[in-house]
Amino acid sequence: MDNLGNDIVSYTILVTGSTGYLGKCIVKKIKQEDIQVISIARGSKNKNIEACDLTKKNEIKELIERFSPSRIIHCAASVPKEIEGEVSGYQDSYAADDSLQMALNIAEISTCPIVFTSSMTVYDCESLLDSPIYEGQDICRPKTLYAARKLSAEKGMARLTNNGLVNLRLPGLFGKPRTTGVLYKAAYAFLSGVEFNLTSTPLWAAMHVDDAADNCIKAAKLNFFPKNETINIGYSNIFNIIDSIKLLADICNVSWNCNSLVAPYFQADLKKSKKYGLSQEDCYKDRLEQLVLNVHSDMANNKDGSR
Repeated sequence: MDNLGNDIVSYTILVTGSTGYLGKCIVKKIKQEDIQVISIARGSKNKNIEACDLTKKNEIKELIERFSPSRIIHCAASVPKEIEGEVSGYQDSYAADDSLQMALNIAEISTCPIVFTSSMTVYDCESLLDSPIYEGQDICRPKTLYAARKLSAEKGMARLTNNGLVNLRLPGLFGKPRTTGVLYKAAYAFLSGVEFNLTSTPLWAAMHVDDAADNCIKAAKLNFFPKNETINIGYSNIFNIIDSIKLLADICNVSWNCNSLVAPYFQADLKKSKKYGLSQEDCYKDRLEQLVLNVHSDMANNKDGSR
């Protein structure tokens, strides 16, 4: 039995998007708990990962019937791509619509509870800049198509499934093995002694991928699974992208000039996460320190490799 009262030995958790950044971390952690896991990825040729195109209902149906999972953690998505330092994919209509269709198909065909990895980008609209952000607040017209489709997926999945649904609104993720993203690039610049420039200041919060994965698994193991619940996941800090990079600079023992940039502040209300045992300790600075150590190690390895 686990600490939530579940007989985890009998569990089978199906993870979609299992080759992605978050999905891969979730699968690794589930295996460490000796829970049976079914890894899913589109077009997989790995014998340990089931190939399934989640935009095709017949493939999902065959998969569900074959494995009869106890829970599904749905991470699969067509994610925004970063091009020359700019994330432009948040307005990619094809990626947004593709992700929405996958989510709706999973909800319609699943015969078990689902944990859906939604996003805190849904809060990025002018009417919700006062903090803290509450899960129950009405959200209308998020700024990006990516966020709008995440919100549509939450609502559509709730209509389509009767087996239980938890929408986890996750902040942006950082940590190894990812070596892109603003925090990694800032730390690399600070440790390299080169100038770091921030090109935009969006509504922003961050969480280490390990902590996000832990919360996804905890949600999947809930003994009394809610019919439909939306939960903010994150740290209790008040976030601001400029303040976060300044903290990172302090950890690297350098000064950083933000060139008079301003950015919105953001704080998520975490009452529901605490209610369901998904709350996270205030370890943001510790995680940034860990990131700096990782970047320093990468730099040393790159130098050794170039000799």
